[in-house]
Amino acid sequence: MLRNRITPVWTDPADPLVLAALEATGTKEPVGFGGVSDLFHVRDVPGVVLGPGLPEQSHVADEWIEESAVLAAVPVYERLARAWLR
Repeated sequence: MLRNRITPVWTDPADPLVLAALEATGTKEPVGFGGVSDLFHVRDVPGVVLGPGLPEQSHVADEWIEESAVLAAVPVYERLARAWLR
């Protein structure tokens, strides 16, 4: 079947990667991402979309992010890597 980039991608919420991302972010359950991502191209591999900033500022003509948001994401990525690799 031919698919386009707006075809939804789903990862089981019980997947270890999702659980590691929840632990790293301190959240209780995953939230859907209502945009386009490159996860589409590897949709058969478990994945998450995770990043700093506000979703409404993402992928718009004048996309921007506060430096403080990028810096605040660093420990989240570190926790994710540690949780995933243990």
